[in-house]
Amino acid sequence: MADSLRLTAYRSKLKTYASYLLGFLLAGGGLWFATRGLEATAVLTALQQAQLGPILLATAVITLTLVAKAWRWHMLFHPRHTAPPFPQVARTLFTAQFLNQALPVARLGDISRLFLLDLNQNLSKSQILGTIVLEKTLDLITLSLTLLLILPFLALPDTINQPSLLLGLTLVASFILYLLAYQTPLVIRVVHQVSRLLPTPLQAKLLNVVAAGLEGLATLRHPATAVSLLLLSAVIGLLSILTPFILFAALGLQDMGANIFHAALLNIVLAVGSLPVSVPGHVGIFEALVVFTLTPFTTADPAVIFSYALIFHLVAIIPIIIIGGLATARSGLRLPALWHKPAL
Repeated sequence: MADSLRLTAYRSKLKTYASYLLGFLLAGGGLWFATRGLEATAVLTALQQAQLGPILLATAVITLTLVAKAWRWHMLFHPRHTAPPFPQVARTLFTAQFLNQALPVARLGDISRLFLLDLNQNLSKSQILGTIVLEKTLDLITLSLTLLLILPFLALPDTINQPSLLLGLTLVASFILYLLAYQTPLVIRVVHQVSRLLPTPLQAKLLNVVAAGLEGLATLRHPATAVSLLLLSAVIGLLSILTPFILFAALGLQDMGANIFHAALLNIVLAVGSLPVSVPGHVGIFEALVVFTLTPFTTADPAVIFSYALIFHLVAIIPIIIIGGLATARSGLRLPALWHKPAL
């Protein structure tokens, strides 16, 4: 038994180290891609010419986006009178965002939400997981609809410019969300039939997890709340687009071909590009994604585009570091203990 535990711990550490190694390789490749052929003096000159006003405004928008996301998560708990206090929900989300930046391996920040809210609240981890799944689904639907709306205004390769495919994926995601929220007995029956293939102890555990997780979707069964959640998700999506768009003015990119549709595309690319394993802060990868996305659409000098990427990156992570760092300190979270907690 001891040998088996040691082997499991060794494999876990090996997997973590491999993830970090892959992340650093991607970061190095991203920095090379973003800076190839650039002169340091040209980048420094572009940074010095950046206007402070748009940078401060974009930082305020990022902060407002964080608060809106915390409010939406708070709305996902049902029944409302049993929901955790908003300050605790916000502090937990800010801590999670901070951990996702500092320790991006395995989305540790999202895992931490299961335990931080469970410290002082009578909530099961499956219930909390249900709200997180719904949150991610709403984000996916928002991104898909955004891409669908901007496609007619962008000159993209035919492999990407597929409105019918995007519409189909959005409808499928929406239909699955409908089944989970409004056809809970049907979903449980299907899971029960599938679970018969598993050993008896696992059957009961799976059914309990699914049933409790579906409780996190109960809020969608109330039309007024569901509409509010969709509207709030749209607001969050709009704020996420406004941040890169406002920053265009910091370096004059709006006069070099960049517009609101490119800002929307950039937001989508960064959202998708942040999912794979990475290094803390997504250093290198963030800059490479910005340069890759904007270069075909603007006449700006590469040094200006890279400078924009650096400023955008700082604006995107500084509020998370400050607010999330303070929230993490107040939460009393101990990272070594979190590493060894199970997800459910």
